[in-house]
Amino acid sequence: MLIYCTIIEEEQQNGFERMYEQYCQLMYHVALDILQDSYLAEDAVSEAFWKAAENYSKISEPVSPKTKRFLVIICERTAIDLYRKRKKQDAVSLDEMEYEQTDAAVSVLPEEEGTLEAAIARLPKAYREVILLRYSFGYSINEIAKLLDFSEAKVSKCITRGKKKLAELLEQEEYV
Repeated sequence: MLIYCTIIEEEQQNGFERMYEQYCQLMYHVALDILQDSYLAEDAVSEAFWKAAENYSKISEPVSPKTKRFLVIICERTAIDLYRKRKKQDAVSLDEMEYEQTDAAVSVLPEEEGTLEAAIARLPKAYREVILLRYSFGYSINEIAKLLDFSEAKVSKCITRGKKKLAELLEQEEYV
């Protein structure tokens, strides 16, 4: 925990500590679901918090649903990257595999039905992540590419396709 605080300004350290305490276990479970290895899950959480610390100035509230979604996205992508590095010799990528998703960012409450948030939650995962990072969190395409270890072209394409898919979802009868 102390190592993260070395790159965060002193007046922001309390907020980062609250964020860490609030979401550490959630992030661990997200990473464990993907990696199926407790040591690798701990590494993924550590790396994800490091990325969050580097971008902490953009986090408006340390404990909020928006911050929770941000951390889950970063943790998932970090865990997937670790999985790919570990299974490089396997021909099947993690994106093609099915695993049970416990992503708290995807759940839609009954009162949210028919809203933009519900439509975003129903987007494919890759589109949902970049759309949220770009428009909800305000990250640039370059910053998203660094956070998710994507190329800038891939991020741009995901945003374009995600917006098109989102428009299709919103046009459907249930979102009118």
